[in-house]
Amino acid sequence: MKDSDSIDTTAMTGTTGAIGTTGTTSRRANNDGATHAALASRRACVFSAAALGALGFTPLLGCAADAAPSAGASTSSTPSTPESRMSIENVATVQAIYAAFGKGDAAAIQARSASDTKWDFNGGRAEVPWHKPVANRGQVAEFLGTFGQANEVQRFEPREFISSGPHVIVEVKIQYRVRATARQVTQDQLHWWTFGPDRLVARLRHFEDTAQVLAAVKGA
Repeated sequence: MKDSDSIDTTAMTGTTGAIGTTGTTSRRANNDGATHAALASRRACVFSAAALGALGFTPLLGCAADAAPSAGASTSSTPSTPESRMSIENVATVQAIYAAFGKGDAAAIQARSASDTKWDFNGGRAEVPWHKPVANRGQVAEFLGTFGQANEVQRFEPREFISSGPHVIVEVKIQYRVRATARQVTQDQLHWWTFGPDRLVARLRHFEDTAQVLAAVKGA
């Protein structure tokens, strides 16, 4: 994705793409049977940012479509496993949460979170207002509100979705301006989502360049 394609997170539209898995260099054809075959063949599945289009879901604006599958790509119709279906559903839930974030729909995010959900930042600092940990569903809206009030988001680009068991890890390119200091933050984050047996978000841990964020908050 080019910098000129950076998204305004107040609006979301869709694009479609292909799907790949770790340890393989081939691309699967964009049909349901091939998608399930790809997922069933690996415990850890890597989704391109536009991969959910192949599953009938609408990915986020700003996620560039992958190259078209090659003529020799496999079109196997191997049936899906319960684990592959869980991977698909968990990644789709994370996509839906990101779409709700773009719309400012905190209620939709809370609805996909467990009552005792935990959200935090690895290496979080008390000086950063939005680093305050979330201890339950009710605090999710406060977390989102604090981040939104403190920052002007200029770019939010989920790039890769890695799914394994109850976990989904997402590489996110994010850029925002801290309102109080007018300092810019541009970085790659990792969002580690963990789902409970009820398929609701049990935990979200953010991994980021904490030093850069702290400097921007302090205006250093």
